Order: sequence, then C-alpha cells, then structure tokens
Amino acid sequence: MGRLDDGDADGAPPGVQGRAEGHLADAIATENAPLAPNNPSPSPVVTLLPPPRRRGPVLETLADVRREMARVYRHMRHGRIDTQDATRMTYVLTQIAKIIEASELDARVAAVERALASRKP
Repeated sequence: MGRLDDGDADGAPPGVQGRAEGHLADAIATENAPLAPNNPSPSPVVTLLPPPRRRGPVLETLADVRREMARVYRHMRHGRIDTQDATRMTYVLTQIAKIIEASELDARVAAVERALASRKP
C-alpha cells in the first residue's frame, strides 16, 4: 500500500479514499452530524444482540455452593486449576456459604418471632 497520494488498493485515484472506506466515513459523518432543524430525530437504529450468556454458577443455596466447591476440587485435583487459585476460590465459596446460612437463619428466626407474636393474647 502506498501513501494516500498514490491512490489505494481499490483503484481509487490519488487523493481519494477507497469505496468501502469512503462509505464508512460517510456513515460515521452522517451518524455524528447535528440534526437538521426540519428533521428533529433520526430514524431509530435497532441492534440485535445475542442472548446474555451465564457467567458462572448460580450460588443461591448451600447445595449450589457445595456443588461448586466440589467442582473446584475436582478441577484442582486433575490439574485444571492451580492449587493457590483453588484455595482462593474455596475461601470465597466458604464466605458465600456463611452468608447464605446466616440469611436463612435470620429468616427462620423472624418467622418464629412472628409466630410467637401472633400467639400472644
């Protein structure tokens, strides 16, 4: 490829952008151009996105956390995860398990307190 003065690979004359580059530049310039007073809003552009992918396991119950810990252990045991990384992951999973357990106990205590409060005359 030569300099801009020499033309480009599309065979455009010297000093002129190639067809694809010119169209892209026109599209960008049109997209970024200020709106004309008689055209207050451009037509909407719809971009289709793929459905969101799940990024990791759902850790909502103690059973979920237990399964994930077992998976980490198996991966570490087979050399797919470094021992230090597995140790860190297991520590975080242990903390998540403690939070889930505390939340469940808190909900149960609140239910018992409501039941006792409704029995009082």
